[in-house]
Amino acid sequence: MIEKTINLRSYDLLQVLITIQSQYITDVDPRVLFEQLLNNLLGLTQSEYGFIGEVLHGPSGSPYLKTFAITNIAWDEGTQAFYDEHRRTGMEFNNLETLFGQVMKTGEPVISNCPSEDTRRGGLPAGHPQLNAFLGVPFFMGGELVGMAGIANRPAGYNNVVVDYLRPFLAVCGSIIAAYRNDLRRKKAEAALEQSLDKIKTILGATVQSIVAVIESKDHYTAGHQRRVANLARAIATEMGLTTDQIEGVSMAGTIHDLGKISIPTEILSKPTKLSGIEFSLIKTHSQNGYDILKGIDFPWPVARIVLEHHEKMNGSGYPQGLSGDELLIESRIIAVADVIEAIAFYRPYRPALGISKALDEIANDKGILFDREVVAACLRLFKQKGFKMEG
Repeated sequence: MIEKTINLRSYDLLQVLITIQSQYITDVDPRVLFEQLLNNLLGLTQSEYGFIGEVLHGPSGSPYLKTFAITNIAWDEGTQAFYDEHRRTGMEFNNLETLFGQVMKTGEPVISNCPSEDTRRGGLPAGHPQLNAFLGVPFFMGGELVGMAGIANRPAGYNNVVVDYLRPFLAVCGSIIAAYRNDLRRKKAEAALEQSLDKIKTILGATVQSIVAVIESKDHYTAGHQRRVANLARAIATEMGLTTDQIEGVSMAGTIHDLGKISIPTEILSKPTKLSGIEFSLIKTHSQNGYDILKGIDFPWPVARIVLEHHEKMNGSGYPQGLSGDELLIESRIIAVADVIEAIAFYRPYRPALGISKALDEIANDKGILFDREVVAACLRLFKQKGFKMEG
């Protein structure tokens, strides 16, 4: 039951991240996005109210908070009027001697499950709703503190488990603020088309990294697997002379090709012995699961289809659709080879690493049967003639 709950929460978080970033690509107002993010954050953590804001710096260099989204907790006509006036433009908070001020001063999460006795608390104005528990979390981009979120009154309080759960969420917030800042700068110097293309690349990259963070936090045994597959797939595609667009697409798909494993229980993914028939059948659903998650994202490459097809085989013996030959995208055939190379060469919970030589022998023996001949030939050239090495 606990494992199912964790899977559900991770899946819910992943859906939030994908939806929000897809909307940003279509030019939804960042403030509208952050209002949605705040509502999702409160729901995911069962918190009562909160805010998400950007950390800026005044003339003296001192940080201050400017909100993108804040819960309406007005308690009289005056505070309601203030909220209505500043909701769209953002409210500014300069007092660092508060719980959320500590986040800006230190760049570290602040957990307070008894604010009334917390010496870091700066006090609340008369009439302010009760504060029973508080969590303040920073988010960064390129090592720079760019914003923070504060949430309050989770019935069970807050702890480091909640903080760790929110890390992919915080990464998305940071990427959106960074993209928002970049947009403001680019609007002064670049054409509208150039702005749109750069923004798409920034947000899609952040989407993929957030997805990777969710997957690898759940399945530590394959941490790095997708990165190695993506690197090898990119090298194969380059060796084969594919277009720049195809190379970018195969690399992007390789980075998240095992996304569907988010729905597989951890004890199956990390099982140190042979899987049962039922367990293997469950594992085989990850290609379809990944496709179902990605199909709604308007990537400039066929990423969802590549993820769906990466376990298909040239003779039709693969899954989930039993496709064969030219029915498969060339990008899918490349990922299939790169995935097998990495899986054989590196450690798995059920066996030690077998090494690159064993992996290359495997694909050479099955070229034209399970694997595309041209893809195998390009892969063998990389390792045997051009000194390609896979990072550990």
